[in-house]
Amino acid sequence: MSRLFPIPTTAREMCRETLVLWVIEDVNLPAVTEFWSKHDEITYALLKEGYRGKVRIQGYVVNPKLPKRYFRDAYGDHGITIYLNPEEGDESIRYNRMLLHLLYWAHMMESQSNLVVLSRNQNFGQGTKFDRVRETLEELSIKVAVLNPDKSR
Repeated sequence: MSRLFPIPTTAREMCRETLVLWVIEDVNLPAVTEFWSKHDEITYALLKEGYRGKVRIQGYVVNPKLPKRYFRDAYGDHGITIYLNPEEGDESIRYNRMLLHLLYWAHMMESQSNLVVLSRNQNFGQGTKFDRVRETLEELSIKVAVLNPDKSR
C-alpha cells in the first residue's frame, strides 16, 4: 500500500491540516454517508502515516444540473460544504475554473497543509495544467495527493 504523503519528520509536519476535496460530476453524487466514510478512511490513513492535524472534507460539483437548494438540503444540513461550478462554458473552461478554485483555497489554507483530491475520473490529475497547479501548491508547502474514491487504499 502506498503512502498519501511523505513521512512527517517534525512535530509541525505531523500537525499539518488536510483538506479533502471531492470533485463530483452531477450524475455521480455520493451519499452523505459515503462522504463521511471517505473522510474517516482518509483520516485513519493519515493517522497511520503519522499525521495528527485536522481533516476537513468538501465537495466540488463540476457541472451541477440540480438546483442549488438540493445541495444545501442534501449536504449542508449534514455539515458538508459543497461548492458548485457554474455550468457555463465547455468542459475545458469548467476544469480551468476548478483549478483556479484549488489555487484560491490553497492561499486560504495554512501553509504546510495537505490536499487530497478525490475524483472518479480515472485521468484526473494527469496533464500539464494540473501539473502546474500541483507545482504551485507544492511551492506553497502544500502536499497534494489524487485518489479515486472507488478504489480502496
